[in-house]
Amino acid sequence: MPEQSPGSRPTLEAVAARAGVSRATASRVVNGGDGVRKPLVDKVL
Repeated sequence: MPEQSPGSRPTLEAVAARAGVSRATASRVVNGGDGVRKPLVDKVL
């Protein structure tokens, strides 16, 4: 993941890429959606 300037937020795309999951999965995890297995939640968070 590229360096970010101080105070900037990571994008959902960056979080998904770093965790090795799809953008949709990262979105479900971040927004507290159902249907995401615990190992994937752990990877994203």
